[in-house]
Amino acid sequence: MSKISLNKKELEIIEKLLENPKTSYRSISKKTGIPPSTVKYIINKLEETEVIEFKVNVNMEKLGFKTADLGVAINSKDKDKVLEKAAEIDEVKVVNRLAGAHDAFMIIVAEDERGYAKVIDELRAKGILVEHFGPIVKEYKTSFPIKIIKKLKESL
Repeated sequence: MSKISLNKKELEIIEKLLENPKTSYRSISKKTGIPPSTVKYIINKLEETEVIEFKVNVNMEKLGFKTADLGVAINSKDKDKVLEKAAEIDEVKVVNRLAGAHDAFMIIVAEDERGYAKVIDELRAKGILVEHFGPIVKEYKTSFPIKIIKKLKESL
């Protein structure tokens, strides 16, 4: 991926969006002196080039669901293939391959503990061992993503 250089106007607009992502084009225009049509054009260009993205965070608990973080080990040499299969499970909302204490990190959503058990059984059937089940943190180990298999926005 090549590095993208930003000009002063683009940086000003990004700064205003960081302050409030729901800021209108007109409001950004007033604060920066950049015409609203130019603000709109620049924001669209920044989205198309994937410099910025807008997301909606859904509070799943308000909808009656529970989420859990999983740190997992994979009993296969082809870890990516196994993780891609795991990503096909509807309740698995995020899958990140890691380098560190765990092979991967997942976020799963279920209505109750039985739902969690069902997902964990499906993961085990695919050769994935759940080593850590959150959200309660008993110990802290560092891991960082090396490949994102599935993002939350792709799973809603």
